[in-house]
Amino acid sequence: MVINQNPGLNKADAVLVSILNGDTVTIPTGAPVVLYPAGTSAVNGLTVALPSTVASLGLIQSMFYGVNTQQLAVGAMGNATLSGMCFSLLFESQTRSSSTVNWASFASQSIGQYLTIDTVNNMFVTAASTIQYASASTAATPLTITLQGPGAVLMQTIATYASSASATSDTRTSITYAVNAFVRLM
Repeated sequence: MVINQNPGLNKADAVLVSILNGDTVTIPTGAPVVLYPAGTSAVNGLTVALPSTVASLGLIQSMFYGVNTQQLAVGAMGNATLSGMCFSLLFESQTRSSSTVNWASFASQSIGQYLTIDTVNNMFVTAASTIQYASASTAATPLTITLQGPGAVLMQTIATYASSASATSDTRTSITYAVNAFVRLM
């Protein structure tokens, strides 16, 4: 673990953890990573994978381990931001089912918007203003709602994107940005 505290040195404080890419693909800069509990090497506390590889929503929520800080080849060591400013978080603003479908409009986003993980596309997307988990209880109240803060918060504004027709040369199925965000997993 690296705790970077440089008061007055033009560098934001951050807590980074060491990670090992245990996935079968390169993990891009700014992607969420999850501790990967598969295989014998997973017990080392370093091995991570993309959310789509882990594929279990429960594991993704409970084992979210930060934001990858650099492009990370299969089997390579790197770092993930656990807490602090992240200046290249991978944010997905729009998706569409195929390259022939028109893009839908996208409302502007402001600083402070909660972000959550898109577990299929391995990016962050906007979330509701509160994230709730329901838990069973044997107390007088049979169901308790527990509020949990987001793993990341948007730290820049993003402009509105008007609906547009698809150009034949545009084969993307998602529009992404590298954005500034505050990661808060501690």
